[in-house]
Amino acid sequence: MMPDPKQWAACLLATSLLGCANFEAKPVTAPKTVSSLETRTLDSTRLRDFIAKNMGQTPWSLNTWNLTSLTLAAFYYQPELDVARAKWGIANAQVITAGMRPNPSLGFSAQQNTVEPGGVEPWGLFWTLGIPIETAGKRGYRISQAKHLSDAAGYDLASTTWKVYSRVRSSMVNLYAAKNEADILQKQVLAQREIVRLLQRRFQSGEISLPELTQAQIALQNAVVAFSDMQGRESEARIELASAIGITSLSGITIDFEGMAKTPKPEKLAAESMRRVALLNRADILSALAGYEASQNALQLEIAKQYPDVDIGAGYDWGQGWMLGLALPLPVLNQNEGPIAEARARREKAAAAFTLLEAKAIGEIDSALSAYRVSDRKMTVIDKLLRDREINHGAIQRRFQIGETDQLALVESGNILLSAEFAHLAAVVGKMQSLGRLEDAVQRPLFPPAPIPGIQTIDPRREVQ
Repeated sequence: MMPDPKQWAACLLATSLLGCANFEAKPVTAPKTVSSLETRTLDSTRLRDFIAKNMGQTPWSLNTWNLTSLTLAAFYYQPELDVARAKWGIANAQVITAGMRPNPSLGFSAQQNTVEPGGVEPWGLFWTLGIPIETAGKRGYRISQAKHLSDAAGYDLASTTWKVYSRVRSSMVNLYAAKNEADILQKQVLAQREIVRLLQRRFQSGEISLPELTQAQIALQNAVVAFSDMQGRESEARIELASAIGITSLSGITIDFEGMAKTPKPEKLAAESMRRVALLNRADILSALAGYEASQNALQLEIAKQYPDVDIGAGYDWGQGWMLGLALPLPVLNQNEGPIAEARARREKAAAAFTLLEAKAIGEIDSALSAYRVSDRKMTVIDKLLRDREINHGAIQRRFQIGETDQLALVESGNILLSAEFAHLAAVVGKMQSLGRLEDAVQRPLFPPAPIPGIQTIDPRREVQ
């Protein structure tokens, strides 16, 4: 027995309604967002659970924060990663969209026969069913393109993750520099005050002229101003580090800089191996390569569109019975030449962009490696100068102890040593920054040779809840 068309229609309608999604409102307001950002601190229990899990420390046992733990805090809080994860989620959803098959169509129409021949009903009722069929593998090309774009978005997430790590590391280097420079400047202020005090005694006894005392007083004023400025820079560096992590303040937090000033010898960083590591592992290069593969699939899809899709139709007429039909567009006026040409051009552009990115990466590595070697040579020279100053100061200390020189000479020697320490610190920081630049070119930590914490593909603030 032939099924009742009404039953068919009811079944199709019920099936379509069962798969419908419902809208769920998720309002975002500025006050609520600001409040959420202001409550982000390093004291969060969930944050500490997340860090303990990733560092293999349970229960939480850190009293100070270092580069690794602060990087994990940034991975937990940084809004840039939320945006990158959302973009990756969109790309993954587009894979689902690409795999969707076209829905069939159901139609109903009624026709009144004003002239009724013998045996013909006054009303004609028609049910029609259209089933579209894609040909030439279009769906497969579309899915493949979406998957490659999803891969590219995943690599973009990895690239953003590296940038977050890089910002934390760079901010820590700046804070390290500001803190240590402030310590040296504070010692210089104390030394210069002592020099002024000793010179004032000599001036009062007529041993020196006023210009000599004035010159020392000006040097003291300059040292005080420099120390005050450096204290401001230290505060700014702490704010910069807090921003890199994704929080508003680092007040009350002790930061451990141990090991940050250690840098590898340039001989251990061969240019060829650096290039190979970068060209095979840099996230932006892998993203560009995935984008090129997506452009290949886009071209395949446009070529496949030369072959028309088929629409199979079926209908039922209450008066005449069942009928079948077949419809397809005729490619007589165009064979999709324009979109094919555009897709070919986009593929050429993607290939050129990939080559440009690789060339740029090689240039960045060579430039950064050259700068690192220069900073290493400068460090060698500054090390020698500092050792010479230390030897000279030690000799003056011994002479002072046996009464061969006075206190002013000892204090001035100590002040000169502080200047050498300041220059040495600048060289150390310069080498740290050069290493950071080289790491950014390779997108991999070079010293210590350990990987950064893993990429968080899921929002860790939700995962640990």
